[in-house]
Amino acid sequence: MNTKRSLQNDKINVKIKLSALWIAVMFIYVYADIKTLFQPEIPEQIISGVVGGMTISQGFLFAAAILMSIPPIMIISILR
Repeated sequence: MNTKRSLQNDKINVKIKLSALWIAVMFIYVYADIKTLFQPEIPEQIISGVVGGMTISQGFLFAAAILMSIPPIMIISILR
C-alpha cells in the first residue's frame, strides 16, 4: 500500500496575496492603537494634546488620517 502523499503548491493570485498583506497592516494598526489606549496615562495625554512629547495638531491628525487611509485604498485598487 502506497501511503506517500504528494503536496502541491496551489497558485494563489498575486492580487489576493497583496490584499491580504494590506489587511494585515490594518489589523496591526488597530492592535497598536487599542493596546496603547490601555496605558493609563495615554488618554489623559490625548486630552491634553501632547502625547509622548509630541503635540497633536490638525496637521498631525491630517497626516495620520492619510496614513491610515492608504491600506483600504490599496485593497480596493488591487481587487479591481
